[in-house]
Amino acid sequence: MSKVSKLAIIIFITIFVLLAGLAFGHYHSLKTDNQLNKVSYLNNTELIKLFTTEFASSLVVLIPIVEDTPGNEALAEAITDTAEPALPTQANIVADEPSPLPVIGVTPNETPVPEVVTEVAPIIPVSSSPVLTTAPPVNLPPAVIEVIQPPPAALAVAEPESAVITHLAPAVMLSPIAGQVLDLSGERALIINWQLPEEATDSSLVLTNLNTGRVILTRNQIRGSSFSYTNLAQLEEGNFSLSLQSFRRTAGAVLGNEPVVINFTLSLQPMPAPVMSSANSFSTPTQRIEWQAISRANSYRVIITNNDTGARPVNIVARTNFATVRLPAGHYTVTIIPINEFNREDNAGSVSQTIIINL
Repeated sequence: MSKVSKLAIIIFITIFVLLAGLAFGHYHSLKTDNQLNKVSYLNNTELIKLFTTEFASSLVVLIPIVEDTPGNEALAEAITDTAEPALPTQANIVADEPSPLPVIGVTPNETPVPEVVTEVAPIIPVSSSPVLTTAPPVNLPPAVIEVIQPPPAALAVAEPESAVITHLAPAVMLSPIAGQVLDLSGERALIINWQLPEEATDSSLVLTNLNTGRVILTRNQIRGSSFSYTNLAQLEEGNFSLSLQSFRRTAGAVLGNEPVVINFTLSLQPMPAPVMSSANSFSTPTQRIEWQAISRANSYRVIITNNDTGARPVNIVARTNFATVRLPAGHYTVTIIPINEFNREDNAGSVSQTIIINL
């Protein structure tokens, strides 16, 4: 063996011892976290493997040239094994394999303390993209779902939505009808009847006297399909016009149809003349003038005229079939004129009687 080789071996052994001491201290510090009482005997080969495993990423090992001599075969083999150090794997991190070497401080007759193995959570790689993880299925017992039904009275009944109506059919006039001569003799009201369209909600009426052009009646929002006009005193015999229009009113909208207009004629039968039932002469300061009532008459016009002077001391409307007056002595003519359904005096049915008052 040359002197150079011997010098190289001495230098290598010196560096190897120093590095082995550092590796042993580092290894001991790693083992104290989970195996504080465990120390294993390591041979040179294992120290080299540990050193190259732990420090391979940061140190460069100078491998000297070892001559092929019998005394250096083991050392050369150990150095050769460390040429390609193995990187630590996850299995090395999670748990250490138990060493078969004897444990310091434990005699052969004693039972070694069980090794406490601490599992390290697996390292999850960090990725810039989100990772979707799926939890394993869990077998749970089937859920029991109880459906509570409300009582029938509490159920809300949804009303069907009606279609939008854009056209309303015209109403049909039932009475009076167009061109009719309507006799109101003995009547107390003008009855108007019509047929509403199915979708209509109300109607309006306009009654016009064609003889005078005066509007007699204007009535709006009539519910139903009939109207009774009782103020016959506003009517007369002659021609009239009646306009009927129906409407459908909804929230914020009013739809009307075309008005129906008809012309008709009103008429009355002549009033019969009343029959006088009072005496022809009076000798009292008050006199009661009587006559027979007429069923159609609303009232009576009573006129008493002084035959000597032509004056009319009495000109009144009696609601009944008699009138009480106070007249001085003299000759008088009493005239009774019935008033018909239109509150018109029917002179054709008047009656006159002469009375004498003697005081």
